[in-house]
Amino acid sequence: MKKVIIIKELHPMFLTMMQFLNRTDIEVDAVETSDDMLRSHFNKQADLIIAKIDQDGMTFETMEHVIRRNEALRKVSILVMHDNTPSSRERCEKSGANAFMALTSNTATLASRVREYLDVTPRRAYRVVLNMTVEGYRNNKPFLCRSENISTHGMLINTKEILAADSRMSCSFYLPDGTRISVEGEVARVVKQESANSGNQYGIRFLTISDASKNAIESFVHKERSASVHGPTDRDALVA
Repeated sequence: MKKVIIIKELHPMFLTMMQFLNRTDIEVDAVETSDDMLRSHFNKQADLIIAKIDQDGMTFETMEHVIRRNEALRKVSILVMHDNTPSSRERCEKSGANAFMALTSNTATLASRVREYLDVTPRRAYRVVLNMTVEGYRNNKPFLCRSENISTHGMLINTKEILAADSRMSCSFYLPDGTRISVEGEVARVVKQESANSGNQYGIRFLTISDASKNAIESFVHKERSASVHGPTDRDALVA
């Protein structure tokens, strides 16, 4: 599980620009001030801190100094954002942050930098009908659901069923090239939906997946996208 601590002011913008921050294997803690950020890092041992050079609380420089002088805290990567004024850029340059970027930076460049620090696995939108069995649910009878995206670590599914957090399941489906994927997983995150009619979304973390299945998914995710596959596919794959 990757852990990110971000100043609350930036939280909506980053979640909108970087959907991968909603993944089941990433935990994001949005905080109000530098003091909250430092406190959260003490408790969570974050992998990445995303701050602003002028955020509330203690100065960024003071917070960064405390982190870098503490053996247990110093391993975190720190990305600090600034408003692109000469004074803010100068403060960033003198800081001990791993990187600093303007709030107006190119979205793709910013997302690439965050991915780099988190070392996250790329994920690709893919709508496919799944055959799923959840341990102890409906007498272990299989039911159908639909995936929204997939990576080698997990997938986001949509279903009318009500699943509990940490539920263990078996599921199988086909990739577009005909490769059959069978995995064991668990519900790692429940995603709230704005409309009750849209079903329930759950982030599934893969617990058991064969090397062949992992390689097939990785090849699918990294395959160059054509204009027709920037979103979910327009046909459903067959149930495995």
